[in-house]
Amino acid sequence: MLMLYHVTMVNHFYSPFLGGVFAFGHSGIDFFFVLSGFIMLYVHYDKAGRARQTWQFLAMRAALIFPIYWCVLAVTVALFWMSPPTDELTWSPRNSLELSTLTRAVFLYRQDNDAIVPVAWKLSFELVFYLFFSLYLLCGSSLFTLLALAWCGAIAAQWNAIADLGSHPVLLRPLIGEFFLGCLAATLVKRRIESARHRTRRDAGVRWSALRPRGRRRP
Repeated sequence: MLMLYHVTMVNHFYSPFLGGVFAFGHSGIDFFFVLSGFIMLYVHYDKAGRARQTWQFLAMRAALIFPIYWCVLAVTVALFWMSPPTDELTWSPRNSLELSTLTRAVFLYRQDNDAIVPVAWKLSFELVFYLFFSLYLLCGSSLFTLLALAWCGAIAAQWNAIADLGSHPVLLRPLIGEFFLGCLAATLVKRRIESARHRTRRDAGVRWSALRPRGRRRP
């Protein structure tokens, strides 16, 4: 869905693609962030406070993102060098070959502006999600929950003009709240599953007690 949205809204060759029928696809970004939070907490729900798994978690997530992204980035930079954008077709920032732009691109830092790979801004959010979620493994669920609530409160205060917390293109974007929404959904689902298992075990015990043969009482 996201791919077809980008084809619809970003391409300069066949725009609008299929009459713009996939223009709604931007909502897939919101779904992606919610799903990311859901899967992350659902899979690691029972690993809260297991600090030894923190670095393994971060290493696996880095390996999931950076190698493929760096390949795409290298191809994009090579294409830019061979065929720079024109006024009619601007497919990458004109400062793409500047050291500061390349450095930010390599480390996925501040990709909300002048991103060489335009869709890389989503990966910047994912890295923030991964780093913050590592606290769940490192410190446990209680501290993770308190910090998540504080973060959501800061976002709400910023976007409702209650407090001016400065310019933070990633950290104070409402999209962060979608990640926490996914975590909340995973928690509710896990607790419901655990409750259902508990009832099943309890009912099984009751039935076993009722069916178990009882010895005769001595006169």
